[in-house]
Amino acid sequence: MDAALKIRTWANAYSLVPRLCAGSPWALFMCVVVFIAAMPAFATGAKKKAPIPKNVKGLVLDSADIPVSGAAVALKDVQTGKTIAIYSGSEGNFEFTDLDRGHDYEIRASLKDSASEVRKVSSFDNRNTIPMNLKLQPSPSK
Repeated sequence: MDAALKIRTWANAYSLVPRLCAGSPWALFMCVVVFIAAMPAFATGAKKKAPIPKNVKGLVLDSADIPVSGAAVALKDVQTGKTIAIYSGSEGNFEFTDLDRGHDYEIRASLKDSASEVRKVSSFDNRNTIPMNLKLQPSPSK
């Protein structure tokens, strides 16, 4: 249906309303009932979609770039101070899911006497999944 035909159809339907609702109290009452019944159909706007959460996934690697299993990987929410820790999988993999897109995070891996540098996940990074490999370096001797 082209736009001009749609406009004419709506104009014709709109011009019928006064003629249908006029004449008797019963007709006016029925028009009000139909109008009230149709209101919810017009009142429903577009629902806001829940924001898609952010994910961080990657590998824990040793200094020779070999995947490390069983390393502790800690993710700290900078805004709340809450820290979540998991262990890397059998192939050195880790993943944090359902992260708040509006928060910044710090992530670090550690195992025995080695640790990775602290990496940052910015709230300005708009990717849904952020790849991040963490490389373990031996800690300096005390």
